[in-house]
Amino acid sequence: MPAEEIKAKIDAGADMIILDSRPMTEFTNMSIPTGIDCPGAELVWRVHDLVKSPDTLVVVNCAGRTRSIIARSR
Repeated sequence: MPAEEIKAKIDAGADMIILDSRPMTEFTNMSIPTGIDCPGAELVWRVHDLVKSPDTLVVVNCAGRTRSIIARSR
């Protein structure tokens, strides 16, 4: 999803959550506003507690692409 589209959804108050799968050091260096740090396998354990509705858009950020692809496949 392009950054501009994510920004528009944030600005519009869309029903979405942004989960960042990078380690805390990377997350604190640069992350998407409103993002929540859920590094590695922690994302799999926490996603069900963080997302309350099946209609919520879940965006996974990793600054690269591999961790987002892995998270998406779960």
